[in-house]
Amino acid sequence: MSNKRDIDKQILQKVVRTITINDHIVSENYQSEIKKKFGQFGKKYCTIPLHLLRSLVEQYEHDEESVTEILEGLRHLAPAINDYFKLVPSMHEKNIEESEATLILYESFTLSNKEQVRVSKNFYNAPMFSDVAILMDSEQEFEVCDGYCFAKVLLLIRIIFKNTLTFNLALVRWYDFKHPNIPSKFYKFGCPYLQLTSIYNIIPIESINNIVHVVPQFDTTNSYYINIFI
Repeated sequence: MSNKRDIDKQILQKVVRTITINDHIVSENYQSEIKKKFGQFGKKYCTIPLHLLRSLVEQYEHDEESVTEILEGLRHLAPAINDYFKLVPSMHEKNIEESEATLILYESFTLSNKEQVRVSKNFYNAPMFSDVAILMDSEQEFEVCDGYCFAKVLLLIRIIFKNTLTFNLALVRWYDFKHPNIPSKFYKFGCPYLQLTSIYNIIPIESINNIVHVVPQFDTTNSYYINIFI
């Protein structure tokens, strides 16, 4: 996703074409559409008022058993939420008062293809944070791989406002090409050759298309392949 510019806005615009913004505003309709078209959440592990997010971060910072990825996601969650809601049509400042919102965190989300997106600190005795593919618009202004961008999911989130607005979201950390300015090096051994960026965004859960298998390059730091052969 080299030349990243307004990537979260482009993702949101794509999803709005798939499920109208009115479905977000009417909570019951939205949840029905999510389950029917895109899947459903699994086990929840945290429910708090959104205005206590800072306290939750501090709690995880002092917990010796905290998983790095969850803490990383929580630290970036507040600014990512603010950035996301600036892009949502019909959302006014009074709609996003933290005191009016509940934050729920989940361990998994089952996609419509039955693949499970996981953000678990203990999945078969090891942390598990899924890597995913997100289909982008053909009019995007950054480099993609066959129409897709890739990201690591750190948090699976539902935000519920007292005025019945509900948003099902994921906080992700984006991958980019390892050599973003050299198109001839976008691929290595026939696979997308990537690095993790320091860019974090909230995206609608509906924008996740599939799970991908990311393989680290063991002789180089922050270097990964998307295994396209499985």
